[in-house]
Amino acid sequence: MKIKAEFNYAKTYEAQGDIAEAIMHLKEIDRTERSHTTDDEIYAKSLLNLGRLNFQQGNLEDSYKYLNKFFIKAKNVGDKKLLDIARVNLGMIKGSQGMNEYIKLINNTQYSDFLKMKLKYFVDS
Repeated sequence: MKIKAEFNYAKTYEAQGDIAEAIMHLKEIDRTERSHTTDDEIYAKSLLNLGRLNFQQGNLEDSYKYLNKFFIKAKNVGDKKLLDIARVNLGMIKGSQGMNEYIKLINNTQYSDFLKMKLKYFVDS
């Protein structure tokens, strides 16, 4: 029953805009349930919400960690709907991580100089 209460606390705090408190309650579920899950569905949803909320906070590493745990849990439970949700969310986080790396590359001054040189080559040809 504790897992359901923590999950409902997290939903309430999220609805009030207190994301940090919501994450705290969801992490408590992860700490207590990872070794002896009593409610697979709520545990899986708490992992999904942890991934989603961390993504909203810009914490891509934690987001990926929890979404990957969600994917593994959904796979073990055998729920196709949860597995589809996990795949979509993992794809989004991987795409976001790739985009961040691309932006870092674009913002690199050496890369910018390289692009200018290439652009000059094409313009002058």
